[in-house]
Order: sequence, then structure tokens, then C-alpha cells
Amino acid sequence: MSSEDAESSSRPEVVPPPIIAPRLTDTAPPPVERGDSGGTLPPDYGLRRLRFILGLLSANAVAGLLMLATNALLKTGRTDGTGGMYGISATVLIPLAMGLASSFVWRSERLGLGQLTLGAFLNTLLGMMVAYLFLHEGTVCLAMAFPLLFGLICAGTFLGSYLFRPKPGPLAVSVAPLVLALIFGDCLAPKHDFSDAVTTSVRIQAPPAKVFPYTVAFSPINTPPPGFVLNRLGLPWVVKTAVTGNRVGSERKCVFSGDLVLDEKITELEPGKKITFAITRAPRYPEFTEHGTVLQGQMQLTDNGDGTTTLTGTSWYTLHVYPAWYFGPWADTIIHQVHYRVFDHIRELAESDASMPASSRRQ
Repeated sequence: MSSEDAESSSRPEVVPPPIIAPRLTDTAPPPVERGDSGGTLPPDYGLRRLRFILGLLSANAVAGLLMLATNALLKTGRTDGTGGMYGISATVLIPLAMGLASSFVWRSERLGLGQLTLGAFLNTLLGMMVAYLFLHEGTVCLAMAFPLLFGLICAGTFLGSYLFRPKPGPLAVSVAPLVLALIFGDCLAPKHDFSDAVTTSVRIQAPPAKVFPYTVAFSPINTPPPGFVLNRLGLPWVVKTAVTGNRVGSERKCVFSGDLVLDEKITELEPGKKITFAITRAPRYPEFTEHGTVLQGQMQLTDNGDGTTTLTGTSWYTLHVYPAWYFGPWADTIIHQVHYRVFDHIRELAESDASMPASSRRQ
């Protein structure tokens, strides 16, 4: 045996690793769904989307049940022509409960701030759609309520996302009974309306004798509809007034767009100084007097001693929706807009009369 053969025989034999063929029982990874943009989506994307929709539906289902319970307790309904009382329960507590209900369904999703805000926004839109279709709320009322409802639903959603986290604390268990107790207490509390008065003044370049006749009645207002955002959404505007006589007890009608008529009766009349009228009947119209009642109005003239007159108008109203700190300024703004449209027309008519030569003034 040669030395080379002896050396090769002493080397260890190298055995190649075995080739393991895949078994037929091995499963391939689940297919990954692709979006329209070509990106990949998580395997449970469909389930998460379904849970998100269920969160929206559950919130509005909770709101519907609570509204039914609230109306049953209040027993106001819509039989008094005012649309009932929308108290703190309907406008504050129930929106909070909507946010809490959604966040409870979404508790395992770990949604971010943007996703929670989007959910609250969609919740608000869905709730307003339900109110429009089934509660017959008008677009003006819904537009005024939207900022408040959206903010409260957001607050409930954020609070719920904290309370119903994967390891909730004891407060999470008590939040539902607490909200229900507050709603129940609000329904049993004594009813109380919010009443206020709105006053608007303008200066007219004409003496009181020229101004006063137009406070009693005036010709149709031919100026374009107001640019006020709520008027663009459907809030009626004043068109004309008519009166049966210039004495106490005479009937007066204030006609708005859409042929809506506010029936009035003159209760105080001082020629050249003051006219006061009570509202005897208001049209049942969701954008007009659904959640408030105008009680009476007054126009008072002040002689400035320089050939001009200060016309001061005051309207007294009662609000049937809460919270008053939110809806009160909306009501004040609407009444101011009505005053300004009427007063601008009276000023135009009175100043036109005052500037006419004596021989051509209207009789």
C-alpha cells in the first residue's frame, strides 16, 4: 500500500445531509389580501372592518332604545306642537352613551386617535340621518346640533377607549349604570323651560311719525333672501306683514317664505311710540318653531330730537331644547336676523317717505 492510499484511508468519511421532502400534510401560509393600491392588508382585515361597522350600529341602537325610554318617562311626545322637551338626556347623555357603546365594541382593535375620531364622526352622521328619517328633524335643527353632538360622541368614544382597554379597571364596570342613573334622574327632574328676550336697535333717518305706520304693517320685502347660513339650509325668512286694523285687538299676520304664517294679535298700541303683539298661533314646521316658542314681540320708537328715530325691537321666546348655554345663542342669532331684515325694510320705506316732496308723499 502506498503512502497516498494509507493517508486517504485514514481520513473521516463525509456524509452529505439528508434531503427532507415536504410532507403532504404541511399547509401553506394564508393568502394575503391586496388592496386597490397594490399594498398588502392583514389577514383579519375583513373581520376588523365588520367590527367597526358593528360599533357604529350598536351605538345608534343604544341611542334609539334610550330615546324611547326617555320619551316614555317624559311623556311629552309631539302632542303639544313644540316637539317635546329635548333635555340633557337627549342632547348630552345619550351622545356620550353612543361613544361609549362604540368604543366597547372596538375595545380589542387598539384604534388610534384618528380612527376613533373618524368613528365618532360617522356615528354622528348616522345618528343625524336616523333623526331626519324617523324623528322628522329638519336640516336647520340638525345643523345647529351637529357641533355639540359630534363633540360629545367624541368625548364618549375617547373615554370608552380608555375605560375598556384590554385590562379594564373597576370604573369600566360602573360606567353604564352611572349613565343610566343620570338619564333616569334627568327625566324625573321637574320640567323647566329656558326663556329669554332678544333686543335689536337701528337708527332711521326719519321722524317717528314716518316710521310708526310701517311697524304696524309693511309691503312685501323684495330684497333677495338673506345670506345667513341657516336661511340657506331652509330656515324661513320674513316676506311681509298684514293687519286687520290699527287698534288693540286687531289681528296681525307675519308671513314667512313658504307661505308660513305667524298669527299675532295687537295687545298694546301707542301711535308714534310703541306696538306690542302676542303670538297666537305658530305653524308646525320643523325648521320654524319645532323646539322653541315665540311668545310676543314689540317695536318701540324713540325720537332722537334731530329728525331721526331709534327703532328698538324685542322678541320674547321660550326654548324647549337643552343645554340652553349652547342652543340659546343660536336662537338669539336667528331672532336678530329676523329683526334686521324687517328693520332694514322699515328704514328703507320710512326714509323714502321722509325724503319725498310733500306733494308726492304717499297717503
